[in-house]
Amino acid sequence: MRALIFLAHGSRREKSNREVFDLVDKIRPLLVPAFDVVDAAFLELVPPFLPEMMEKMLDRDAQSIVIYPFFLNSGRHVDKDIPVIVDGFRERCPEREILVMRHFGGSDGVLDMIVDQLKNS
Repeated sequence: MRALIFLAHGSRREKSNREVFDLVDKIRPLLVPAFDVVDAAFLELVPPFLPEMMEKMLDRDAQSIVIYPFFLNSGRHVDKDIPVIVDGFRERCPEREILVMRHFGGSDGVLDMIVDQLKNS
């Protein structure tokens, strides 16, 4: 099984967290059959947190877990916190593939998306 964890920061505002879940609900059907499971997790403030979501995926026998950091910038969370969590799971489960993708803001398509939106505003 191949799983995707769409990872956001987490917010004290329920509306912000709901937007993440809603986005994942819209993305999920578009990613079949590339991923068998697509779920959201948060790094801070609100569950499900990344470690518990990774445990859930491992319990479901995911052989491959892809983490997509939905972060605009490569701050401390992207550069340090996420790798520390993931490395702990890699040590525990070396037979499983765990991949952290480049954060959203570092993706090549972001520039085009911003320019397109501004040109069409």
